[in-house]
Amino acid sequence: MVQVRGRIGLKPGADWLAAQVDALTRAQEDRRPRPWAVSDAPPAFIASQLRGIIGLEIEITEIRGKWKMSQNRPLPDMAGVARGLADPDDPHHNPAAAALVAERLAGRGQS
Repeated sequence: MVQVRGRIGLKPGADWLAAQVDALTRAQEDRRPRPWAVSDAPPAFIASQLRGIIGLEIEITEIRGKWKMSQNRPLPDMAGVARGLADPDDPHHNPAAAALVAERLAGRGQS
C-alpha cells in the first residue's frame, strides 16, 4: 500500500489528458502478447471518453508505503501469488516481488 500526499491541481488541457491516457494504456498493455493501444479505437469514441475524465496532477510532498503481500490470505493463495509473479509469461512478472512473497511463505513454514 502506498499513501501519497501533496498539492493537487486541475489539468483541463485535452492534449495533456490524452497523453496521460495513452501512457497509462501503454504501461498496462505493453507486456501483453497482443497489446491494445488507444489508437485502436475510433477517434470519436476516445474523444467522448476523454470528456468524462477530469485531469489531476499532484505535486507529491510525502510518500508512505507498506508491503501488502497477501499476508492476510490463506497459504495456497500466497503461493499462487508467488507463482504468478515468478512466471515470465505473466504480464505482472516480477521476480523480486516473487522472492519476497516466497520468503514470507518460508517464514510461515511453507515453500
